[in-house]
Amino acid sequence: MNVSIIIPFFNAENHLENCLVSFLKQTVQNYEIVLVDDGSIDKSKEIIAKFNQKLNIKYIYQNNSGVSAARNLGILKSKNRYLLFVDVDDTIYPTFVEKFMNSIKFENQLTCCSYLIDFPLENKSYTLSLDTIKPYNSVNYTIFQLDTLGVLNVVWNKCFDKEIIEKNNIRFDIGLKSGEDLDFVYKYCKYVKEVIIIEEALYRYIRIDGQSTLNKYIPLLNENLNQVQKSREEFYRNSSLPESTYKDFLEKSYIYNKMVVLNNCYKKDAPRKEKLEIVRQLLNDPYLKKLVNSHVAISIAEKLFFYFIKMNKPILLIQFYNFLFWLRRNFNKIYKKMYPYIFNRKNVK
Repeated sequence: MNVSIIIPFFNAENHLENCLVSFLKQTVQNYEIVLVDDGSIDKSKEIIAKFNQKLNIKYIYQNNSGVSAARNLGILKSKNRYLLFVDVDDTIYPTFVEKFMNSIKFENQLTCCSYLIDFPLENKSYTLSLDTIKPYNSVNYTIFQLDTLGVLNVVWNKCFDKEIIEKNNIRFDIGLKSGEDLDFVYKYCKYVKEVIIIEEALYRYIRIDGQSTLNKYIPLLNENLNQVQKSREEFYRNSSLPESTYKDFLEKSYIYNKMVVLNNCYKKDAPRKEKLEIVRQLLNDPYLKKLVNSHVAISIAEKLFFYFIKMNKPILLIQFYNFLFWLRRNFNKIYKKMYPYIFNRKNVK
């Protein structure tokens, strides 16, 4: 099979074996695994050695440069035309490779699958299913549907054509510490002529609170998300879709990004001085003010955020988030029960 699977990792001794065992269970085995070691100093390499005779592994070492640089190196060193990405702390289902390969029918295509989001410590999970995606004559509209579901944000549930990547010099932006997957996907989608949907969940995305990078402070997040938003807007404005289709989505994405930025500066390892600076930036953002005045808030969090922005209440905004994160740190069980109602997310079963 003409496929390479790129797995970047750093100090992954606690995850590598579980990940690689899921490759041993694949219904097909004629593919290449490109393991890119991003400067690990633990026992990761020793674990890989146990699989060298069982799997077709290409091991590559680089000095610690980040996940985007590791993926770019994997793209460069991979030998096959079609590329899949897997995160080392996740696993894949037995038909992952086979079903992606069977889906390849056209030139310049993108294939996406449904996936399971698993919270193993809480015994909760849910499937982000693509069965709601309806086929249209417009490839851009199919991509838009995927985007509104939130599945363009990751690369590990997709199959990419390396010829498109190489011909158009598409790479992960090493300057981005958040949104690098989405930025990459938008760049790729400019050249996509067909989108294939696999409704079956083939990937298991494992979430463990406290360990995920989603729980860590991200420096320069506001600048990062502004750049990704720019890529998003560029893609849609240059697409065949009428502005009326994507305008509301772009505006809501901008609002959501600003809520994420505010959330980021309340994380445990965030510098204290950034909190006030971010609040000032938000309250002095004329475009954000325009949007919160023209959109209807749905969740409690949105309603409060909109209120504080409209009323220009920096102290109240800071105090509300202080309380929310104090609750999260000191009464995590209560916070988790309140979370679906605060943020209007009730699909975790």
